[in-house]
Amino acid sequence: MFSCQKYVKEGGGCVGICAGAYLLAKGYTEEASMLELLEAEIKNWPIWYLGIGIVYLKTVTEHPVVYGFQGEFPNYILERPYFLQKQY
Repeated sequence: MFSCQKYVKEGGGCVGICAGAYLLAKGYTEEASMLELLEAEIKNWPIWYLGIGIVYLKTVTEHPVVYGFQGEFPNYILERPYFLQKQY
């Protein structure tokens, strides 16, 4: 087990940025199955162009990652993984 997996399973946090987010999803590809920490599916279109622009994020809990941010704030995106919530 990778140390990151162990850390998260013991309650730690993990943020996947850009291509690193693909490594967090379960079953994306065999080559990218190192971490598999999210119960989510990644949606890919025939081309990877998913758009660029500004989206507004909203903080919902107090956490060191969002320390100092309150309410909504703009976030610039350039392409990105698109996650689908796992259906139970």
